[in-house]
Amino acid sequence: MTKCIFLDRDGVLVKSVLRNGQLDAPFNLAEFEIVKDAPDAVTNFKKLGYLCIVISNQPGISLGQISQTEVELMNQKLLAQLLLDDIYICPHSHLENCECQKPKIGLFLKAIQRWEIDPKISFMIGDRDTDIQAAKKVGCRSILITGGDDSGLTEPDFYATSLTEAVLVVAQNS
Repeated sequence: MTKCIFLDRDGVLVKSVLRNGQLDAPFNLAEFEIVKDAPDAVTNFKKLGYLCIVISNQPGISLGQISQTEVELMNQKLLAQLLLDDIYICPHSHLENCECQKPKIGLFLKAIQRWEIDPKISFMIGDRDTDIQAAKKVGCRSILITGGDDSGLTEPDFYATSLTEAVLVVAQNS
């Protein structure tokens, strides 16, 4: 079985955008900015023997805030600049009650099956409580990047202030 670093996109690999007083996903390529330490962090996860797979809620698609095409262009940019193995996106809003939007684990299950991942030796790195909840449901360890929606509703296994620090956490706990 394979070990994996599941990564949230916005607020972890990509800078969140401040919109109406809330941190939000970028809605166009002009707003899309990869976090400075993301390329090195992903490279280091790969050196530690992990797959790197993005699992991201993108409700803006369903809500008409961003097109599927624009999200695909963003994904292509991520794949071109980071050593990612795959990207899974949920395009639904929470109102649709789908099985793929975190904290539900539908996208995780697809990735686990396709890539033969063992969740017990894997990590989820996110900046929101929903990321931590999903990690617990799927059975992998969680790292909360502080500064997002770190409301503390669900206790992560580890905290990190950046992806660089998350690499150290993974290296010490592999």
